Amino acid sequence: MAIALLTQPGDICFARNQCIWKFRAAQMIGGDLYDAMGVYTDLSYSLSDRFTAGETVTITYTDADNTSQTVVFTAANLYTGTNQLPTNTWTGTNGDYWATVVQIIQQHPRIAPWFTVRSISVSGSLKLRMQALEVVGWVLSVANTHGFAIMDHAATDDMTPDNYKIRFEVFFETQYKSGTYEQVAQLEGLPEPGTGFCYFDISSVLEGQCQSERVEPLVPVWGTDEVTLADNLRRYYVRWTEEYGSPVVVQDWDYSAIKLVMDGGVSQTLFGLFDYLSAIDSDNSLLTWMPGDQQVILNQPVFLNWFNYYGIAVKPVVKVVWYSINDNSASAAIYRYTAGALFIADKETAIIPVSPTALGIDNQDAAYRYTVQVGFDDPEVSGFSFTALSAERTYYINRDYQRSERFVCYLNAFGVPEVWRCTGAHGKKLNIDRSVSERSLLPGYNELATERFQYAQQFDNTFTYRTGFVRREEADSLQEVLLSASVYDVSVKGYIPLLLTSNDFEVTDSNRDLHAYQFNARPRRDERNYSNFKQSALMAAWEDPGGNAWMDTFAMPWLT
Repeated sequence: MAIALLTQPGDICFARNQCIWKFRAAQMIGGDLYDAMGVYTDLSYSLSDRFTAGETVTITYTDADNTSQTVVFTAANLYTGTNQLPTNTWTGTNGDYWATVVQIIQQHPRIAPWFTVRSISVSGSLKLRMQALEVVGWVLSVANTHGFAIMDHAATDDMTPDNYKIRFEVFFETQYKSGTYEQVAQLEGLPEPGTGFCYFDISSVLEGQCQSERVEPLVPVWGTDEVTLADNLRRYYVRWTEEYGSPVVVQDWDYSAIKLVMDGGVSQTLFGLFDYLSAIDSDNSLLTWMPGDQQVILNQPVFLNWFNYYGIAVKPVVKVVWYSINDNSASAAIYRYTAGALFIADKETAIIPVSPTALGIDNQDAAYRYTVQVGFDDPEVSGFSFTALSAERTYYINRDYQRSERFVCYLNAFGVPEVWRCTGAHGKKLNIDRSVSERSLLPGYNELATERFQYAQQFDNTFTYRTGFVRREEADSLQEVLLSASVYDVSVKGYIPLLLTSNDFEVTDSNRDLHAYQFNARPRRDERNYSNFKQSALMAAWEDPGGNAWMDTFAMPWLT
């Protein structure tokens, strides 16, 4: 196949960050581009070849205006200028040596605007190729004192086959590890003139599929005290080929390996700095932007979302240490979830409940704070041996009574649940959209007859949430709640999927010490009828003393 895959995403990527596949299309013989090319010169070398001090490379060219230029590069042990190349004393690898030579020549101010310089392999031979960007009117010659073989080539015509296209298809696994893949995208592209490059960014395809294939509820139910596997991963693969000719003939397909995509994303700045997921280790394996030292109540849903970077499947165990308010003494370490049977594979994420109740320390009246740390029981050590796989995280137990208290659960940037406790005053308002029509009064109408009548209505309850006062770093991290597309009001009575309707929020004011958010939300489903009826007892429903469950028209517990 004449199309080469140059770069591809790693084994796992984010759905909401760029996922770019880069190809180069070229002729089958010689590796030359299909499109018309300017004059070019090949300098043949072996990987172990290097220049010695004082040797030169001289580049002479005449542009389309018949103006001639000469650029001389001299090898020097201490190369410092734009006209100097490294010598055989350079300490890097042979591959890095020639990459440096190519970079220095390409970046010269009298070369860069007019030529491309690159290292290529043609039929197993390495060549440093310098080529004019413009097709017509240029003359190029290269000489060297080392004795490298040099061959000059004339400009070539466009060799692109008739009806040429690059085809690219994406196959997505709708249910994680089901082994059933569906073709979800068919893309086409043309090679870029002068380089032969063709790019396919499939992030929008992956994001759409991740969003559509997750099943409600996306957050754990109230009171969960078991480790669960996060439903934020899917598998996919791609295939690519060329088609051309009259009639069009599709060439043989090339296939990628199966890769992972996480339903999430990081900031573009962070994404541009490095591959975030490949840099995870024991210092940052908890997938959260929430600051430490969070205050929680005894039965509040609290989750550690732990990413398995370890390379093998492990059964996560949580080490717990609580501290006494009397003398700040630490308890003996408690290990939770040791009896669980859930193994988390490499690159999967575990959702681990770590509220005081879930950890079994809610009956420790003197406990005012506790630390948690994810690890595993090393099977190669006899007896129980805890090996830490995350940083420690500290929580403070808040036992103060709050008149108003709501819990907002949302999916963070990694597609896993976080919970925030709102202690400000909560409000609810009824919004009604009435459909009204007019009709003519009939002859003989009476005083009760009407010209205007309501024939339909839609309504919803708009909730007002107030976080209460929070620290500045908490106010900053809570932007995730306000941006999230998956937000829920959760409680022991059930949960309500919410659509946030507020758009403007004041995050930070340097003259303000206390911070708080207020935002409005409404249920994600419109209501058309109201019926606060009683239904036979239903699991997890809000039961009255008689055992009946108060439900709304969607068979959801009715919340006040």
